[in-house]
Amino acid sequence: MVMTLALLVYAVAQRHVRQALARPNDTLPHQIHQPTSRPTLRWFFQMLEGMHRVRVIVHDQVHTFLDGLNEVRIKMLRLVGEKVGQAYHIASG
Repeated sequence: MVMTLALLVYAVAQRHVRQALARPNDTLPHQIHQPTSRPTLRWFFQMLEGMHRVRVIVHDQVHTFLDGLNEVRIKMLRLVGEKVGQAYHIASG
């Protein structure tokens, strides 16, 4: 039952990403850097690897930075939804 639920969540998330790409007829690069409008969710998450949230405290002030963001990752985070963009401090666009 747990596996079935996990597969359902995976399928729904993958469908959401693909529909978000289809609306503006947009693409993302796949494994060999060719554009695709139908990425798998696994590839989507692999492309997000390498992003880090860094917190630095200087004179009792906390500063938060995002390391590893590039244009493709920002585009991907915008595809997922507005709340994700807010969590990563990315303006909707």
